[in-house]
Amino acid sequence: MTTTRVLVTAFEPFGGESINPSREIVRHLVDVGPPDGIELFTAVLPVDRERYRAAIDAALAQAQAELVVCLGQATGRPQVDIESTAHNGLDFNGACDNGGHAATAESLEHEGPSARRSPLPVDALVSDLAGQGHAVGRSDDAGRHLCNAVYYEVLGRGCRALFVHVPLTPEQATRRDNAASLPLASSADCVRDLLSILARRRESLGL
Repeated sequence: MTTTRVLVTAFEPFGGESINPSREIVRHLVDVGPPDGIELFTAVLPVDRERYRAAIDAALAQAQAELVVCLGQATGRPQVDIESTAHNGLDFNGACDNGGHAATAESLEHEGPSARRSPLPVDALVSDLAGQGHAVGRSDDAGRHLCNAVYYEVLGRGCRALFVHVPLTPEQATRRDNAASLPLASSADCVRDLLSILARRRESLGL
């Protein structure tokens, strides 16, 4: 069976949290192994505007991946969201990243396009995952934090890429006035099934 080289990225914990569900999903994928047809590479990125680009550079250079699936934590979302679009903006909404850096209404690239869109079939992927019973949807707004920044960066390098926002875990949600959440196992199963669908769709994706 032909394999597809896929880089899956996640983020370290931030905002005073001890976990980040995206990082836990990457760990799970490494522990249980990728689905058939996937050669898996992983990277956990720093939540630091001064360091994330170098981390992406290193991960892309090592993996030489055909597809890139970026994961990130999203507060307030009750389902896994596949992002269609990255925007040319950076704004931490008054907070600081793990390096102590702020960002307020900034551009990621001064002369870059206002948005970059995934070349992958987001709607079809969402439909496939929903048909398997996953709590999943499409989103056109990846925010303006480093999740969006990484997506904008990766798409700007011509990668066939997706960004997947995963909800808080129930344990995290209890510390945030019971915000929306999803069990980590459910998010992890959804991401693993996404990789499996991408492997099956290899020819239609032009790989």
